[in-house]
Amino acid sequence: MASINRAGSCALMVMTVDEDLYCINVGDSRAIMSRNFGEEYKSLTNDHKPMDPGEYERINANGGRIYQS
Repeated sequence: MASINRAGSCALMVMTVDEDLYCINVGDSRAIMSRNFGEEYKSLTNDHKPMDPGEYERINANGGRIYQS
């Protein structure tokens, strides 16, 4: 059991209120909207990968640290 990596988080929520659509995500989750059986699609969220430059800077700017083993 010691070799199992338990690090990370993953969650996704999509909610509609009247005509509005709200999407939230944490970690390697992503919401994609499609129509015409996938012929047209749009990403509604972005993955939160700590090594992406923007996410790396956001984490560090807020006092967070990134550890990789």
